[in-house]
Formats: sequence, structure tokens, C-alpha cells
Amino acid sequence: MKDKPLAVTGISELLPPRFDLILLGIGNDGHTASLFPFTNALQENGKIAVANWVETLRTTRLTFTFRIINNAANVIFLVSGESKATVLREILEDEFQPDKVPSQNVRLTKGNLIWLIDRQAAQFLINREF
Repeated sequence: MKDKPLAVTGISELLPPRFDLILLGIGNDGHTASLFPFTNALQENGKIAVANWVETLRTTRLTFTFRIINNAANVIFLVSGESKATVLREILEDEFQPDKVPSQNVRLTKGNLIWLIDRQAAQFLINREF
């Protein structure tokens, strides 16, 4: 009697893919990838990627979920410009409000989280060293 082949369905729930590197930015509203404030995709933890309706833009965006981002070996945030200074402080130093400030949800399970920030974006940070 032959062994039955292993079912592949549902494997993403057991073993999410692990990317070597994910490069992210932030929006002025605190979003990252296409994970916008108060959208349904913020609560998704079973899928690799989702189509996320963004009411403020009146469009649907495709995005990885935080489950995949947080499983990466390395995540780099690249943040530049004066227009990001206020939201960057909110992300890094204010109260944890992940629905309002989705970038706060990036918390790697194991791996390296690296922030590359220019002086203009860092100008409102209290805890900074140059």
C-alpha cells in the first residue's frame, strides 16, 4: 500500500515564508507596506498577502500581512525628509496604538529591525544619537 501524498493546502498557516530582507517606508499617516490605519488587513494573521481596501485613497492595495513582515530575517525602514518627522516620533516614541499607527506593528519574531533615518526625519525624536 502506497503512502498518501502530503496535503499542501494549509501549509501557509503552519510555515509562513521567511524573506531574507523586506525594505519598508512609512506614510505620513503611519502606514507601512499597504497596511493603512483602521483597515481590515491589520487584523489578518492567517494569510501571506491580502487585498486591502483603503477608504482614504478609494482603492484596493495588495500587501504582505504583518505575519509575513514580522517573520523576515531582516527588515529595513528607510525614512527621509522633514514631512516624516512627526509620524516617526509617533511610531517610535509615543503610546502603542497599532490600529492608528500600523508601522508600530512591525515587531520581528526573530531577526534584525534596522531604521535608516536622515536628520530631517529624526528632528523630533527625543532618544536619538548621531
